[in-house]
Amino acid sequence: MLIGLVAPAVLAGAALAGQGDPAPPVPDNFLAPLAAERGWRVEASTDGSYVLYASMDPPRMRAAVDLIDHFFRRLDETFGEVPVAPAAAPVLLAFLESREDQEAVCQAMGARWPHLREWAAASVAFPRLSHWNPLIALVRHDPGTAGIERPEAQLAHMAVQLELARRFGRLPFWVGEATGYALQVEKLGGVYGYTMPKAEVFGQDYALGWRQGACEALRKKPALATLVEDNTTRFDQERAYAQLGVARYWLGRAPQEFARFVTEMARLRPEEAPLDLAFEPEPERQVALLEQAFGADLAAKALEANPEAPLALGTTARAHELLAAVTAAAEQCKLTAYAGRSKRVTLWSDFRRKEAEDALADCEALLKRLDQALGAGPAVEAPLLVFLVKERDGYAALCEAIALADSGLSRYMRDSQATTGFTVYEPPMTAYFHDVSVQEEARPDHSVAHNAAHLELARRYGPLPLWLVEGIACAGEEAALGEVYGNWYRDSFVYSVSHGGWRTESSQLVGDRQFSLRELYGYNARSYDDGLAHCAFAFAVYGLEKDSKAFADFLSALRAERERSWTGAGRFEPGAAQVEALAQQCFGPDFEKKFQEFWRKPPKVVKSR
Repeated sequence: MLIGLVAPAVLAGAALAGQGDPAPPVPDNFLAPLAAERGWRVEASTDGSYVLYASMDPPRMRAAVDLIDHFFRRLDETFGEVPVAPAAAPVLLAFLESREDQEAVCQAMGARWPHLREWAAASVAFPRLSHWNPLIALVRHDPGTAGIERPEAQLAHMAVQLELARRFGRLPFWVGEATGYALQVEKLGGVYGYTMPKAEVFGQDYALGWRQGACEALRKKPALATLVEDNTTRFDQERAYAQLGVARYWLGRAPQEFARFVTEMARLRPEEAPLDLAFEPEPERQVALLEQAFGADLAAKALEANPEAPLALGTTARAHELLAAVTAAAEQCKLTAYAGRSKRVTLWSDFRRKEAEDALADCEALLKRLDQALGAGPAVEAPLLVFLVKERDGYAALCEAIALADSGLSRYMRDSQATTGFTVYEPPMTAYFHDVSVQEEARPDHSVAHNAAHLELARRYGPLPLWLVEGIACAGEEAALGEVYGNWYRDSFVYSVSHGGWRTESSQLVGDRQFSLRELYGYNARSYDDGLAHCAFAFAVYGLEKDSKAFADFLSALRAERERSWTGAGRFEPGAAQVEALAQQCFGPDFEKKFQEFWRKPPKVVKSR
């Protein structure tokens, strides 16, 4: 795999314009007209931090957007709201599929900033480039670079460097580089994006080997002075490994100290210094700031945050670490593990044995109902992990273990401690905390089975619209267990009679045409609407019971559409017209008529368990 080619302005730390040239004015969005002319896709962050232009295919672009957004959210969690100078925003990113596209960007850049014309023309020879003033990064992924894995990670890595500069001004290069390494390991399990002074050829395990490399480098107790050396002119792999290890520590276990370190470092930089002027304070000054923020034993602390990571774990290394951590917490809290007959679910619980076994059987019954309607899913590589807990301390310990094992989930897990459960999709695990003080009408067995349906649907189809996932989970819950208790966003008392009355109420709503399917297709389900929730249930019941073949085709079509065209971050929320077209394609053009006829006199539910 050939990697490491990057335009030399990044490595030199300053653009060829020279340090004596005046800084360019506020960096206008010079790529906008070029993107319109060439038909590129555009994705702008909601907070104005970046604009991404892409000629890359939609799945690749979506992967880049999701990764960049995740990295920037992690920076937000670490640094909070940082005042940003208007002259430094936004970061411009280009993700391109041809040399011609890159040439067009470089020509436009040279035309906009004449002092960069020579540098921009020379940069076409490299599949990636980055510049500090204006803040821009470009990655080209074409047949000539097809051997490069995860080009979106390279773009996201460079975006982290530029975003730190946008927030704080130019920092020592190793700080941004190490931060980018750590964010990649946290999210991807390995390091796929980095800066090197020349091309190198590495084996397939190279990206995944960084984690183990960090562990081994830190065992040697490197002096802090060796960490702060600049890697851009003389790349040293062991130093890079150690920098990764330190950054994993400060992002995962000492984010407040890291924020103070970066803030103090930024204060050393002269306010009038342009961004394209490299900033590398004396090593002694940087070491003093490191010791002030983290202590002289930083390397020893970092070693604790970088456990062994054998290459055999491959891309599932992060999942293995998370599973090991949460399983250890479950054992420490004296939860008992129960394995299902199908081997598809493992349930940990502090409930009585009979209650736990019943909950496990309910999970398997619901999954079996999905199998009957949708067919067998992909081969099960590992069981779904389900936690059913009644003691608050045990639930809090699970949340804390996950937060420590994966800093990317730390905020979500902190928030989850104040609620009654969590669901993590990678690796697939869910927890339900039975807090009787706020859940008078809850059925713990229904709740974990309902959540297991979410995990199974994600395993089969990836992210689906939330209203559809909830509708299927509720319909499956009713079909397998006879009643619905796990429906989402209940904010008031739920009367017992309503749990068994979903089919009757749905019949009235659909039969009387109180809601149209078009309304349902546009429902984002993040604000609970009881009528539309019942319509989602009705839609899923029709699919599971009346026309399961078309329903399976519809779910697969949504997955294909997401992979083909969805470039948004966060939840998958296609437009109502888009969903309607897919539904008519799979169920037929007269689907709404058939749907209403079914619900005028639906069959009675016969629970399978």
